[in-house]
Amino acid sequence: NVENVSFAYEEDNQTLENVSLTVARGEFVGLVGPSGSGKSTIASLLARLYDPDEGAITADGTDIRDFPVRAWRERVALVRQSPYLFDDTLRANVAMDRDLSETGLREVASLARVTEFLSDLPSGFDTRLGDDGVKLSGGQRQRVALARALVSDPDLLVLDEATSDLDPRLDEVIHRGLRDLDADLAVVTIA
Repeated sequence: NVENVSFAYEEDNQTLENVSLTVARGEFVGLVGPSGSGKSTIASLLARLYDPDEGAITADGTDIRDFPVRAWRERVALVRQSPYLFDDTLRANVAMDRDLSETGLREVASLARVTEFLSDLPSGFDTRLGDDGVKLSGGQRQRVALARALVSDPDLLVLDEATSDLDPRLDEVIHRGLRDLDADLAVVTIA
């Protein structure tokens, strides 16, 4: 729950003022609004990249500031519009040093629709993507970042324009898959 949150990046320049929002387990919440209205700031606050100046963000009744930062970030996955990919293989970019079985890799790749372009890559999951995923399109990079986020098995998935480079049909297929994935997964989608 976001409870009466206010936040400013700079003094005298309020980004959010007295904002409240409830996201329940298993719920999809969409945030829409004009550029500069604070949607990405909410995403950053949910991921605890910043703490609110006023108000609180709570999870199961506990202020998220009471969790160690690392412990909180293990519960939340944030995918941005322009994710960074490493100059490494597709497999390494998805697994991110986690112990991930081939079955687990294929499951998250399927859900994020990475499998739709996998056969176009010369070495499949073992293809080097180049610095910042230069060998992939924007939509492909977004799907790799989504697969990476799903590997962490988050309680809260925050998608900050994370599917903006996808066509509407593919976007809907991915969102439908996320809804079917886990009844307890809360998803905040920012458009």
